[in-house]
Amino acid sequence: MKPSDRQPPAFNTKWSMVSKVVGPNPLTRGLWVLPIAWTLLLAFSLWSTITQLNATIHDLALVAARTSFQRDILIRQWAANHGGVYVPVTAQTPPNPYLTNVPERDITTPAGRQLTLMNPAYITRQLYELGQEIDHSSGHITSLNPIRPENAPDDWERQALQSFERGVTEVSAIEDLNGAAHLRLMRPLITNESCLPCHAAQGYQVGDIRGGISVAVPVEDYAAIVNPNQRNAILIHGSIWAIGLGLIVAGLWQTQRRRREREQATAALRESEARFRSYFELPLAGRAITSPGKGWLEVNATLCDMLGYSRSELMQMPWAELTHPDDLPADQTQFDRVMAGEIDGYTLEKRFICKDGRFVQADLAVQCVRRPDRSVDYFVALIQDITARKQAENLMRSHLELVEFSASHSLGEVLQKTLDVIGELTGSPIGFYHFVESDQTTLSLQAWSTRTLQEYCHTRGAGLHSPIDQAGVWAQCARTRRPVVHNDYALLPDRKSLPDGHAALVRELVVPILRQSKVVAILGIGNKSGEYTDADIRVVEYFADIAWEIAERKRAEEALRASEEKLNAIFAGANIGIAITDRNGRYVMHNRWWNDYLGYDPVELAGKTNLDITHPDDVESSRRWFMKALNGEIDRYRLEKRFVRKDGAIVWADLAVSPVKNDRG
Repeated sequence: MKPSDRQPPAFNTKWSMVSKVVGPNPLTRGLWVLPIAWTLLLAFSLWSTITQLNATIHDLALVAARTSFQRDILIRQWAANHGGVYVPVTAQTPPNPYLTNVPERDITTPAGRQLTLMNPAYITRQLYELGQEIDHSSGHITSLNPIRPENAPDDWERQALQSFERGVTEVSAIEDLNGAAHLRLMRPLITNESCLPCHAAQGYQVGDIRGGISVAVPVEDYAAIVNPNQRNAILIHGSIWAIGLGLIVAGLWQTQRRRREREQATAALRESEARFRSYFELPLAGRAITSPGKGWLEVNATLCDMLGYSRSELMQMPWAELTHPDDLPADQTQFDRVMAGEIDGYTLEKRFICKDGRFVQADLAVQCVRRPDRSVDYFVALIQDITARKQAENLMRSHLELVEFSASHSLGEVLQKTLDVIGELTGSPIGFYHFVESDQTTLSLQAWSTRTLQEYCHTRGAGLHSPIDQAGVWAQCARTRRPVVHNDYALLPDRKSLPDGHAALVRELVVPILRQSKVVAILGIGNKSGEYTDADIRVVEYFADIAWEIAERKRAEEALRASEEKLNAIFAGANIGIAITDRNGRYVMHNRWWNDYLGYDPVELAGKTNLDITHPDDVESSRRWFMKALNGEIDRYRLEKRFVRKDGAIVWADLAVSPVKNDRG
């Protein structure tokens, strides 16, 4: 695989669907503006309410002022229509000095009472003075050209009178009079016929603006009506502001808490994903996530290495295409059971097909992840390469079978069986086994594999001897003392022609068996369908050594058997008595001469000890010499002693005894 293929890509499966937090949330940051906005909103509402209430105070005072003005106009009009009113002359109502030109300004009643004429202006002035005493309201008749100096306008009135000349019909304003707020209202006075008797001398004509009436109403009384509403408005707005602010703060706290929880969950999920990615990419086993459609959603580098594909190549292939045809039905059956909801996972052994055509034996563990509706969302698979383990198991099993087989078969049959086992493990139809003589120059053919004899080779069999220097290129292993592999035998420049009936070679693998720096045997295989690899070399070397050990043992067993047969012949045919006893002096073996000499049959003598048939006078000396030999004080001894035969007769014997010791002495 390329280095770039080993790098984990962006984890684009469900395991990587994590919300990324790159900094403080702008929305959350904006939420903290809410308390300020809420405060400003309530402040504006309170200001608007108070402004409206203040406007109400103004409007009430304005209505009162207009009412007072209309009342004054009515009174003036009534007085003007009647040409004035005669009233008794008093200190508060002296004759009007400005009506001297009016005939009958002062009159005397028949009863002698003095009366004086009050024109509309005089009447209005006294009403204003009375009103100021009663309700603190006031009025003022004024003009830019007053007859009476006291009627001269103040600054505010002068500006109003000037505005009347510009067409304004009413002027009002809140003004401070005598330390108290008053609403001042002023309207123009229009000259009519009833006004001319008093004002014609000033040059006024009907329709002229000859002045105005200014009315001042105290605001305090109307403010007293409205102020409780202002306090209520402040209290209500304050309560609403406090409640709203509390809800906003609680909401912000809740939002912040949820945001922290979300960030913690996101961090935990990211940490979990990092842990999963670390676990997923561990090189201990192949790991994959697959879809219900049998496609790969994610694979780790170990699985790519195992199968020989790059990550991008593997993602394009369904796993069914990578499964050995013989193993696909079992896998498909379990897969269908998961899809049907019968099980949630399964394990099995199966073979995967690698990119180079090799088969990888694997332990497969599969677990599904389901959606809320119980349908399969995806699969998580763990693939453990057990090829080496299976090969080791096969090697061990084959080893044990060979050992068991060797117990009941000849050396030639064992060697042929060994070649058959190697051929099966490596896929090689040809196999041969040669001994190398001690001179290191002569080969002795011992066995062909069964398939070689049946399908390929028809030359002479076991026992064929030939010089090593006349053998083919495969014998190079005897000279180099290393395995020889020829994966394209036909292209070898120094190959020799094969003898008639010899198997045709396509490729071969030959290994030497060494003991004490000498080549003692050569084992070779050939014609595998693919190239021979280092794994094949290890298999052949392993079984070649096993075969040699078995051959050595079999040859030793055959030599021992021959030696035992020879010894038994000597033991049985000797013209002297020979016996073997155990540590207690009990007879284990004895020849016929010994039986005949003592008069016992073999069964009777087998249950007795040497002392049981010794003359009583010789028992002590026999025991003493036997114990010395048993304790290692002497290597052998010889003595003359008497034995008691079965029939009671006494016989003399010249006895020679040698102890036989085991490995512990």
